[in-house]
Amino acid sequence: MNARSQYQAPCTISMIQDRVATAFGVARGEIVGLTREHRVTRPRQVAMYLALELTAQSFPAIGRAFRRDHTTVMYSVRVLPAYLASDAALRARVERLRRDLGGEG
Repeated sequence: MNARSQYQAPCTISMIQDRVATAFGVARGEIVGLTREHRVTRPRQVAMYLALELTAQSFPAIGRAFRRDHTTVMYSVRVLPAYLASDAALRARVERLRRDLGGEG
């Protein structure tokens, strides 16, 4: 295997938004939109969680990318682990997304 094939481009918030939207069957515009519908809020929380974990971006930068305040990002990062602990299907989906985006499984 050569060095070029081992290289993976850094993960971006935009990539995370696209992948999470696809995985959850919502439009990317909904992820960054203003809706508070449950079918969109959970994927948005997952995307914010992964953005903090897989990029070098700050809470304020992630908030801007989602058209939210940094405290919304902080809330998502704080509550999502409880959902992951209690929902095996969600946990498996997030682990798959993390692997697909270049993070560790």
